Amino acid sequence: MDKPFMPIVLSTIFGILLSYHLKVSELAIIIALLLLILVFIYRLVCNKSSFVCILLIFFCLGAIITNFNKTTQLEVYRSKIVNYRGIVDEVIKIRPEYTKYAVELKSVDSSIIKERIVLTIIGERQYNLGDYISFNGELEEPDTNTNPMMFNYRLSLLSNKIHNVMTVKDFSVSLIEKNASFDYKIKDRFKKDIDNLYKNYLSEDNAKIITSIILGDSSYLDEEDLVKYRDLGLAHILAVSGLHIGIISGFLIYILSRIGLNRRINIILSISIIWIYSYLIGFPPSTIRASIMFSILYLSHLTHEPYDSINAVMFSMLFSLFINPFWLFDVGFQLSYLATLSIIIFTSNIRLLFYPYKNKLIGTTSSILAVNIGLLPIQSYYFNRISILGLIANLITVPLLSLSLILGIIIIFFNYTISYVNIILAVLLDFLLSLSSLIINILDRIPFNAIKLYSPDLITILLYYLAILIVLRIIDIFDFKASLKKVISLYLVILIGVSVIGITLDDHIEIDFIDVGQGDSILIKTQGYNYLMDTGGSLFSANDVGKYITLPYLEKHGIYDLDKVFITHFDEDHSQGLKALLGEVKIKEIYTSYIPKDNEIVQMIEEHNIPISVLKHDDIIYLDNNTYIKIIWPVEEGNINNYSSNNMSLVSLMIYKDYSILFTGDIEKEVETVIGDMIDRKIDVLKVSHHGSNTSSTEKFLERTMPKYSIISVGRGNFYGHPNKDVLIRLEKVGSFIYRTDEMGMIRTFLDDNYIKITPYVEEDLLNNDFVKAFIEYNNTLSFYVIYSFASYLLIKKYLMFEEEGVQID
Repeated sequence: MDKPFMPIVLSTIFGILLSYHLKVSELAIIIALLLLILVFIYRLVCNKSSFVCILLIFFCLGAIITNFNKTTQLEVYRSKIVNYRGIVDEVIKIRPEYTKYAVELKSVDSSIIKERIVLTIIGERQYNLGDYISFNGELEEPDTNTNPMMFNYRLSLLSNKIHNVMTVKDFSVSLIEKNASFDYKIKDRFKKDIDNLYKNYLSEDNAKIITSIILGDSSYLDEEDLVKYRDLGLAHILAVSGLHIGIISGFLIYILSRIGLNRRINIILSISIIWIYSYLIGFPPSTIRASIMFSILYLSHLTHEPYDSINAVMFSMLFSLFINPFWLFDVGFQLSYLATLSIIIFTSNIRLLFYPYKNKLIGTTSSILAVNIGLLPIQSYYFNRISILGLIANLITVPLLSLSLILGIIIIFFNYTISYVNIILAVLLDFLLSLSSLIINILDRIPFNAIKLYSPDLITILLYYLAILIVLRIIDIFDFKASLKKVISLYLVILIGVSVIGITLDDHIEIDFIDVGQGDSILIKTQGYNYLMDTGGSLFSANDVGKYITLPYLEKHGIYDLDKVFITHFDEDHSQGLKALLGEVKIKEIYTSYIPKDNEIVQMIEEHNIPISVLKHDDIIYLDNNTYIKIIWPVEEGNINNYSSNNMSLVSLMIYKDYSILFTGDIEKEVETVIGDMIDRKIDVLKVSHHGSNTSSTEKFLERTMPKYSIISVGRGNFYGHPNKDVLIRLEKVGSFIYRTDEMGMIRTFLDDNYIKITPYVEEDLLNNDFVKAFIEYNNTLSFYVIYSFASYLLIKKYLMFEEEGVQID
C-alpha cells in the first residue's frame, strides 16, 4: 500500500471515538485484541493478506488507550478534604488575585498516587516550577459544556491528562522543598533565562512577543494582543509548530554545514537539538508532531530512503495519539495537523492557478492560501471568524517574525558564549519586532477585517472539503466518463429537489432555553426569524455571561440578526448580557414592560439607535404565519411602577398552532393571582417563574395553567436554594414533567404539527456525550442521508452494470 499509515491512523481514531463516546468494556476490547493478534499471526504464517486485521488491531488499541486515559485514581477523593502533596508541573496563569498551576501529585492522604490536577491558589503567594508543595482541599470534576458547541473545559483538561481541579486559599498551601527535581530545575531555569534575557535587551512589548514565540506560550501576551493575532490569522506564530521547528532545524543544518561539520553528524546533532528544545518547553502536541516529521525527513536523507510527507504526518499523528488519545480533541492539535496536510495536498494545485508565474512569492502565497483554505471550516467551528486580511498579514509578518525567531535563537546562543555581541543583535531584533507590531496594529485597525461564520456540522465540513478537492482538480471530475457524470448529476438533482420540498413544507419552531446559570435567556427560532427572550447576565465582569455564553451561543448557530429582543425586566440576570450583544448582533427592535430611568443598558440601547417599546396586556406580536405572542402582564402601561422589580416582569403567552408556551420572567405570587384568570387555556410549556423560587408557582396558579412541561432556568449550586423543593412538589402534583438547566444544561423545545419534543443537552449515562446526543437529535437528517446514500449506491451500481454490458446511458 502506498500510504499505509493513513488507514491505520483512521482506524485508531475510530477506536478512540468509540471509547470516548460510548461505555465499552475494557475486558471485551482486550479479548478482541488478543483474538485479532492470533488471527494476524495465523494469516501471516499462511502467507495471506492481513492488512484488515492490522486495522482492526489498531482500532482496538485506540479504544484501549482511550479507556485507560479516561480513568482517574482520584475519583474516590472528590468532595473530601484531605492532604495532597505534589510538584508544580506547570504555571498556567498568573493573576493578581490568584495563580493557576498544573500539579503532579505524589501522594494523597499518605497514599502514593501520581496524577496531574489543576490547582488554583487564591491569594498573592506564588510558587515556581518544580516546587514541592503540600495542601489541603476538596477535589472537583471539571465542568463540561452545558450548551452545544461551546467550550468543553473537562475535555480540554483531558487533553493534558488532567481529570480533576481544586481551588484553595494560599494559607492552606505550604512549601516542602524548593525546586525539588533536577528535571524541573532545568526547565524553570531555561524559561526564566529566556524571559530575563529579552527583558534586558528589548522593549517591554517586544520582549513579551519574542518570549511567547520562543517558548510557545501565549500567556506572556496581553489579551488584547492575543485577539489581534487571532483575528489576523497569525495565532500559529505563537505556538511552537512546524514553522518554528522548520526554521530552527533548517538554520542549524545550514550553519553546521558552513562550519564544515560532517553531514551525518550535522543531521544527528540538529535533530537532537530540536528534541532538547521540545523537552525544555514541555513537549506541546504541535512540537511533537513537527519534531517527528522533521526527524523522519532528515533521517530519510541519511538512509537515502524515499520520503513520503503524508506518511510522515500520519506516523507522527499515530505516535502522538498513543502518547495521549485526547489530543485528538485539542483544537491546537487539529489545526496543526490540518495545516500541514493542507500544505502538502493543496499547495501544488494552487500554484498551478498562478501559471505561468513561478517564483518564491508565488510559492509562499500558495502555501498560505493552502493553509487558509484547509483550516477554514475548523476555524469557523471553533472561532466563528475568518480573517479577510489573513493572507496579507501572513505574507508580510511571517517573514519578519521568522527572521526574528532566528535572531532570537542566536541571541540565546551568544548569551551563554559571547554576550556582548547581543547588544548589536538586540537592536536589529527590536526593530524587526517593532515593525511587525506596527504592521499588525495597522491591519487590525482596518474595519471589516473578519467575516463572521456559524459553526458548521460534520456533513457541511465534509462537503466543503469535497468541493475544494473538485475545484482544485485533485479529484478531477472532467476525467469521469460522460455517462457517470449524468448519474452524478441525476442524484444531485434529486437531492436538491428533496431538500427544497423539505424546506418548503417544514414550519416547525424551536425554543432554546440557554443555560446561562442563574438567569434567563431563551432563543426562539421560527421559520426565517430569530427572537431572544432575555439575555442572561452577571454582577461580576469576570463571569460575563453575555460575552462568554449568550453571544457565542448565537454566533455558533449563525445568528447575527435578531428580529426582536424581549427584556422581561432589568434585573442583571435577565438583561446584563445585552451589553455584549450590542454592536455584535444586529437587533431590529427591543420590547419590555417598562423603561427604567438612568439605566446603563437603556442608555446603551439608545446609543445604538435601537427602537425600544413598552408592551401591555393584549398587545400581540406576530413572529411568523403560525406563531404569535400575546402579552398578559402588565395590564396597562405604567400600572406596574409600584411593584417590585420581579413583579414588573413582562409575562407573555406564545401561541404556535394549537400549542401554548408561557413566559413568566420573575413574577411572584402577587402577579400570579392577578393574571391567573387572564389565561384561558392549559399551558403546554411553562417557563417557571423566578428560577423556581417559592415566591412563585403557587398551587392555584399551577392548577389554573396545568403545564404539561415545566422548564426551570437556574444556576448550579446557587446560594438562593433555587429551585425550591416545595415548588418541585407542586409541579409534580399537577403532573408536569420538570426540566432544569442546572441538571440538564440547555433545553431545546421542538414544536411541529403533531408533537412537542423536549431535548435536554446534558443527560445521564449513554446520552451524556455529544456523539449520541447529536445522533438522537438529528436522527431524521441522518435517516435522510442514509436513504440518499443507498439510492446513490444503487444508481452507480446500475451504471457500472450497464458499463460492463456495453450499454450506453443517454
